[in-house]
Amino acid sequence: SIDELEGYSAPLTVDFLKANDKLVLDTQFFEESFKARLVASIENFDEQCDGLLMHSENFQALNLMQERYREQVKCIYIDPPYNTGSDGFAYKDSYQHSSWMSFLFDRVILSRGILSTKGMFFSSIDFVEETRLRQICDDIFSTDGFLAKIIWEKRFTRSNNAKLFSTLTENILAYRASTHVTLLREPRNEKADSTYSNPDNDPRGVWTSVSYVNPASKEARPNLTYPLTNPITGEEVNHPTNAWKYEKATYEKHVAENRLYWGQEGGHTYPRLKRFLSEMEGMVPVDLWKHEDTGTTDSASKLLEDEFGRKVFEFPKPPSLIKRVIGLANFGNTDGTFIDFFAGTAPTGHAVINLNREDDGKRRYILVEMGNYFDTVLKPRIAKVIYSKDWKNGKPIARDTGI
Repeated sequence: SIDELEGYSAPLTVDFLKANDKLVLDTQFFEESFKARLVASIENFDEQCDGLLMHSENFQALNLMQERYREQVKCIYIDPPYNTGSDGFAYKDSYQHSSWMSFLFDRVILSRGILSTKGMFFSSIDFVEETRLRQICDDIFSTDGFLAKIIWEKRFTRSNNAKLFSTLTENILAYRASTHVTLLREPRNEKADSTYSNPDNDPRGVWTSVSYVNPASKEARPNLTYPLTNPITGEEVNHPTNAWKYEKATYEKHVAENRLYWGQEGGHTYPRLKRFLSEMEGMVPVDLWKHEDTGTTDSASKLLEDEFGRKVFEFPKPPSLIKRVIGLANFGNTDGTFIDFFAGTAPTGHAVINLNREDDGKRRYILVEMGNYFDTVLKPRIAKVIYSKDWKNGKPIARDTGI
């Protein structure tokens, strides 16, 4: 019987397909005429398409995108070959520096045309070509476009095999497409929110506090020097040397709105100003991304092994890293198009799918890869992640994804 043949299974039933509606169907097994009818039957196909995978040399792919996606892309993240001669990339590696620069310049300048005016560009790089990549991006996005060199802690244990230094970090260069990008925030996380509490049962919810004392002296800021009143003890309070942070009218507004905290029984010498979590709009981004917040290459390798049941790639990037990039570039929004034209193992696509799963978003990804692992890793990984969020030994842990 068919059940006894290795590599085969019983035909899928209608009930099974209904219960597993996120199972990805590869149309390569159908005739061209059927595929054409299938695509034609889907209304607004382009709008309903969550992702696009392009098995292509990226220079050609970026040329093809120019008109269709001109100034429409919210964020580009790339992880190009580092020109070390040991990356394992399908792209030629170990160039002369000038040849490497020409290789990257031709592609990054093409990608500039598809970024929106409020778009952002990120590129991972290590110390070998960091300076030259900075020159390339400064030329394309201008020095005003440079935002940060983010230090990513890619691992947290030293390698005893290193002959000189054991490298624990990589860099991510961050650029804005134009000066229309004037404010950056990234989503809050559980660690940041854990500092909030509500010791006085304020109906506005949990809060944290900041000092009311100005670093400046009274002599330097006489307009911010006036007596306060402790509402619990009734005492008049003056600072012996420093001014307050706010003028008197603002202080009176803080009092009226019950925004000053003097301690449970008024025991604080000076008040603290409440900052409510419900009023926070995100966190100011920093240029040091710790491994516990953003993942490591080791955690990325483990994730891939869980999805495929074996080791399939050297030194992949974790989707959690790209998720943080997207959260920063697209703060407060659940849509937008995100492109990675050195897609590798598809961490960018994985990150977009996870984000959409979390908040029912409509973000879209475009992944470009020319390597043979497009068919062996990238495409099957996307199919797996769409079907299930969690995998172990190459098998889905949960089939009800809800995406």
